[in-house]
Amino acid sequence: MMYRDSSFRGSTSGNWRLQRRVLVILCAALLVSTAVLAVSSLRSGGYQAASEEKIKALMSNSAQSAITKVDALNNFDASKNQETLAEVQQHVYLMEQLNELHLSLSGSRLADPEAFTVLKSELKSLFETIRANKTSVQDGRTRLKGYLVLLQNQLAGYAQ
Repeated sequence: MMYRDSSFRGSTSGNWRLQRRVLVILCAALLVSTAVLAVSSLRSGGYQAASEEKIKALMSNSAQSAITKVDALNNFDASKNQETLAEVQQHVYLMEQLNELHLSLSGSRLADPEAFTVLKSELKSLFETIRANKTSVQDGRTRLKGYLVLLQNQLAGYAQ
């Protein structure tokens, strides 16, 4: 017959209670940290959506301002037309930079980079038309405005 020490049985019971307490504390800490992580993730998602809407609104406003400037172009005042085109160019540059900012924040662009390449090409062509004192800027103005409207519609979600 084997003799069992009563102190041995008591220490095993005490170790088991300690292990159980540690396990409960670890589970509680894990539950709390999971809840904190979930809340911060939800808040982060809200901030990301808000920043996307803000950037999209800034780009859309800039496109509308550029359209308004293009509408102001006329066939009579070449120096005023160059100033106006320079302002349109600034709006296009701003939209392009906002698009790249959105890319760095979210990993996607709001507008196709090709749109900015086409806009810059049209601006360059229109600048050359004005510098050469050609009689009509109407065709270039119409094309530029069309591309700006397409970009604005893309930002609004009407076209891709």
